[in-house]
Amino acid sequence: MIFGKLDTRLTLYKQTFTSNSYGERVVSAQSIAYIYADFDYKSGGTKYEADFLENTEVIQAMIRYRTNIGASNEYLLQNGSNYYSIKSVREIGRKDYMMLTLELKDVADINIFNNIYSLEFDGVDDQLLTNANGTLADTTYTFWAKASAGGGGKGVLGHGSNTTGAFNLTWGGGTNALLFMASNVNRQWDLTGVVDGTWKHYALVLDASDITECKLYVNGSEATVASTTANDTFNTWSTALRIGTDTGTRFFPGNIDEFAWFNTKLTSTQIASVYNSGTVKNLINEDNIKGYWRMGDGSSFPIIIDQIGSNDGTMTNMSANDIVINTP
Repeated sequence: MIFGKLDTRLTLYKQTFTSNSYGERVVSAQSIAYIYADFDYKSGGTKYEADFLENTEVIQAMIRYRTNIGASNEYLLQNGSNYYSIKSVREIGRKDYMMLTLELKDVADINIFNNIYSLEFDGVDDQLLTNANGTLADTTYTFWAKASAGGGGKGVLGHGSNTTGAFNLTWGGGTNALLFMASNVNRQWDLTGVVDGTWKHYALVLDASDITECKLYVNGSEATVASTTANDTFNTWSTALRIGTDTGTRFFPGNIDEFAWFNTKLTSTQIASVYNSGTVKNLINEDNIKGYWRMGDGSSFPIIIDQIGSNDGTMTNMSANDIVINTP
């Protein structure tokens, strides 16, 4: 019985564990490298089969060079959708090859979180269309974004028109972020020196009826309000969430990553937790999260999977090349 060949390239994870406040062991850091398997290696008269089946859960893999990995729970190998722990390591031949005995691990036992990809928007017509959050209500959006200073409006999200739940990271070539809830209802925040071509974390808190209660956080800290206009009632949202545009007028020229939607107004403490001191974290178990688009990780063109619900995003006017290796 053949278990099936390993991929030529295997992903190696090294994890560092700590204990949380409940005494549970958690992964506090993780690094990634790639090693390569050899499927036809001979040492003297002995042939070593890299895909040899020992039983339904244990296989052997020959790697092509020496490494300092060992039979420790620090290390995991990924082959396709399967993960393996390393049960034993044996040097072979000239000691530039190593035979690994691998045991299949249940995915529930593995704490794997990679952030490799983001979506790159061209600022012309690229956008991600979802079926999420089509009704005006208290809401928080969190995301990482990278864009250069200058240029016109940088539309990040919208709900039907450029004055309907529409947010621009900068506006009119200036340095203010702008939220429109109606033509005569808006709030601006001073982002002088913030939008500079480097990754920043943003949290936009929307109140369903009071523009003065809408807030913007940058890297976990509340941004300074530059102006507020409140001369009308809020527009009813006419479309679901669109990402990468304020809905058809201004488009985002840059990268967006780890976009999440919460159906409540997050507190400053909760936003600081999501920001996580600048280290990207897995948000899938956060309270009140209703949509989570990882912007490339775990997805393939043209669908960006919603990790929480069924509101997958569709890359529109984009290509597979817009899923790029560029992350916070």
